[in-house]
Amino acid sequence: MPPAGWDFDHLVTTQPTFEPFHHRLRRIAYLDLSQGYESYAAQRRAAGSDEIKQISRKLRKCEREQGEVTFEMDCRDETLLDLLIQWKSAQLRQNGLMDIFAFPWTVELMKSIFRGSSETLSGLLSW
Repeated sequence: MPPAGWDFDHLVTTQPTFEPFHHRLRRIAYLDLSQGYESYAAQRRAAGSDEIKQISRKLRKCEREQGEVTFEMDCRDETLLDLLIQWKSAQLRQNGLMDIFAFPWTVELMKSIFRGSSETLSGLLSW
């Protein structure tokens, strides 16, 4: 039997359709990288945070053990999207959650968003 409601979170508050259903509003954590990563890292260190130091240490360890770590902001390789969908599908099943990727229309929707781009909707795969 389908659920009687939809439990959602992390929606943008400027979506008026969902406003009557807001239970709680709160600010979310985000990284302000508008001045670049180095500026952000310097601000965090100046604020007394050792998070950047810990992340750098973990990155060095990962690279020693696994090889170079890279980041591609807008990856257009659809085979990597397929791999990500496989991983997320397995994660959902492993956690006892409904595997939304078991429905072919869900996968096709994701691929359609990935392939297309418009002023109002576009997909971004970062790898």
